Amino acid sequence: MQNQTVACSLHTCVITSEGRVVCWGDNEHGQCDVPPDLENVASVSCNQTYSAALTAEGRLVCWGDEASRAFSTELENEKIIAVSCGMHYTAVVTTEGRVICRGDNRSKLCDVPVDLENAVSVSCGENFVAALTADGRVVCWGDNEYGQCNVPPDLMHVKAISCGWDFVAALTADGRVVCWGNDECNVPVDLENVVAISSGRVLTAALTADGRVVCWGKYIGVRWHGSRQGEQFNSPPDVKINSVCFANNFYYVITAITTEGEIIYWNYAGIVQKGLTSKHLVPDGLIARTGNVILL
Repeated sequence: MQNQTVACSLHTCVITSEGRVVCWGDNEHGQCDVPPDLENVASVSCNQTYSAALTAEGRLVCWGDEASRAFSTELENEKIIAVSCGMHYTAVVTTEGRVICRGDNRSKLCDVPVDLENAVSVSCGENFVAALTADGRVVCWGDNEYGQCNVPPDLMHVKAISCGWDFVAALTADGRVVCWGNDECNVPVDLENVVAISSGRVLTAALTADGRVVCWGKYIGVRWHGSRQGEQFNSPPDVKINSVCFANNFYYVITAITTEGEIIYWNYAGIVQKGLTSKHLVPDGLIARTGNVILL
C-alpha cells in the first residue's frame, strides 16, 4: 500500500509526523473537521465535500458530507488497504483485493467488473475508475469518452496509478510514466527515474528519485485566456520534494512537502509561497510526515 502524506481538493489534508491528519481550506461540508480521536493514519484522500483517512489497522474514517460518513459506517467491519475519493463517489480496496465503490453511479462507476480480483490500489477520475492489481495490471471502467478506459495492451509491471479527470497516468517498475485518455498525456520524452505520480484535473506531476518534480499537461493560466498545452512548470530549484499533489480545483497550483517536512505551494510562474489565498494558508508550525511518497 502506498502512503499518502498530502491530499488536495478545495481543501488540503496532510498527515503529520505523529500520524494525525490536519486539514484546512473550504469547510462548507465539515470536510476539515477531522475527528479528534483519529490517529495512526496511513493515507488520506479528499474531494470537494469530504475527506477520507485510512488507519494503519485498515479502518476507513470519513468526515464531511453525510454520504461519506454512511460509507465509512458501512465498511466498519472491513479491513481496507487503499482509498480514493472521486468527484461524487469513493472507491476502496479491501485486504481480500476486492474493490468497493459507493456514490453517484453515472457511467456505471460503481459497477465494479466481476472478474476484477487481487486489487492493491485504486484511483478515481471524474466519471471512471482505475484499479491496480497485484501482478501490475491496470483495469479501468466507467465513462470512456476519451479512451481513458482503454488500457494499453502491452502495459505491464505497473506499480502506481493516478487519474486525472479523463486520463490515467501509470508508473512502471522501471521508473517510466505511461499515460492514456484525453490530450493531457504528453509525457516528457526524457523523463526517467520516477518514484511517484499525482494527477490533477488536466495536469500530472512526477516525483523523481533525486527529489525533483516534473509537470506536464494542460492548464488554465491566470495571465492568458484559454488553454496552453505542453507547458511544464517543474519544482523550484534547490528544493528537494518528498510528496506532491495537484489541487483538484486549482489546476495550476501544486502542493508539495519538502524532505524537511515543510509544506509549500508553487504555480505556473514558479512562484513559491506558503499560501495562495486565505483558504490555502498552511497552519503555523505544521510539519508533515516525510519518508513516504504520495499516490493520489
